[in-house]
Amino acid sequence: MTELLYESDKSYDGRMWAYHELFAHLRSGGVLISDDIGDNAAFRDFCEANDIQPEIVSFEGKYVGVFIKD
Repeated sequence: MTELLYESDKSYDGRMWAYHELFAHLRSGGVLISDDIGDNAAFRDFCEANDIQPEIVSFEGKYVGVFIKD
């Protein structure tokens, strides 16, 4: 996969499960985008655990996380 937009289960556990699954199928150079990351720390925790430097975009009080897989 080259691009993924995660907009499903917003719970911490749901996101962590999905990020691991999606990351495994994301090819090198692929982009993962996740909306509403301010709801909990799952995106941050996943990125820290996998040494990923994400970009965070703020829009109207909401936060979107984006990263490119090495």
